[in-house]
Amino acid sequence: MVPKMNPSKTRMARLVKAKDKDRSFDLLFWKRVGAEGRFAAAWQMVSEVNAIKGKDIGESRLQRSVENVKRIRSRGKPYDQMER
Repeated sequence: MVPKMNPSKTRMARLVKAKDKDRSFDLLFWKRVGAEGRFAAAWQMVSEVNAIKGKDIGESRLQRSVENVKRIRSRGKPYDQMER
């Protein structure tokens, strides 16, 4: 199930001159929203892109690919020879 962001939970505003703007406000906002809120916002953008492209939201899913697998070594020994 996709989490829904509740707009009434986190509302923030700041008015600054263009020359004084920085990323601190954005960082503070996303920190307050938390991981679930960030995921919900990202999923909302995916849904909007699919709607623009005319795709069904049911077709969307996280990519499941592996780019690199690396064996862990301890004190120069391969993983399968390590003491457990």
